[in-house]
Amino acid sequence: MKITSPKNQNGFTLIELLITMVISMMILGTAIYTFNRQEKLLRTERQETNVRATGRIILTDLSDNILMSGLGVPAGMGIMDSSDADSLVLIANTDNIHTMAVADVAAGATQIDVQDASQFQVGDWVSIMQIRRYTQFLDNSGTLDLNWGQLVQLTGVNTGAGRLSFTNIPGAPANYSASTMSTNHSTSDGIMISKIHVLMYSYDGLNEQLLFAMDADAFASPAVTTPIATNIGGLSFVYKDAAGATLNLTTANNYKLVRNVEVVLGMEDVINPNANITFNSDLNLRNNGV
Repeated sequence: MKITSPKNQNGFTLIELLITMVISMMILGTAIYTFNRQEKLLRTERQETNVRATGRIILTDLSDNILMSGLGVPAGMGIMDSSDADSLVLIANTDNIHTMAVADVAAGATQIDVQDASQFQVGDWVSIMQIRRYTQFLDNSGTLDLNWGQLVQLTGVNTGAGRLSFTNIPGAPANYSASTMSTNHSTSDGIMISKIHVLMYSYDGLNEQLLFAMDADAFASPAVTTPIATNIGGLSFVYKDAAGATLNLTTANNYKLVRNVEVVLGMEDVINPNANITFNSDLNLRNNGV
């Protein structure tokens, strides 16, 4: 018996299978490349979005504190001397803690009886303000004198008796006098005691960091700073007077004239490392004027 094979059998030859596999691999490779490229683009976009969000957060924090400069301190003393355009030192009652004296303050006194001492602690830095005459830090002349000031540190807090004891701060900045009170001051002058902080922001270009120091650390020489943000491409402060003229704070007493601060912050661009994403803020200092 003769066995014959049927004609026109359906199937793939080896060559056809190889061609199909090559085409499939090419399609798969293209799909993987496209996916990886899209993933890289999305990752870059997310990084760019994070940089912009971080920049806005940093600028908001800077702006909020700068706007408080001068609160609870002598008029014109909210911004300190600065020899560098990429650093700023401000003084303010950032905690919004204050109280009023309830008894006259005698010459040479080192303590004050107040309405409420419960929010103060030993070691706090405080200012003493005569709000009726806008004469702050117990200016002996009874008139506004921007060259005078007394910055004190609490050495004792008696919450039961409502009494604050204080001493002068060693190494206080030049625009604050180290003298003690040398005349009597009446409660009729409206003596306000405010807790204050000294805040310092500066730029470390070498490590591309935003640095921060507070109170005694800001007064140290050199200042004892802590990095609070990285990938900073630049930071500068432009100081202006009430007429909008730019001030050089290396000039004596120019810090008293500051009424506006422009902040320019640069964040490293993830797409182009040689460029910065720039953020600007123009701030009118409502507490720093006379």
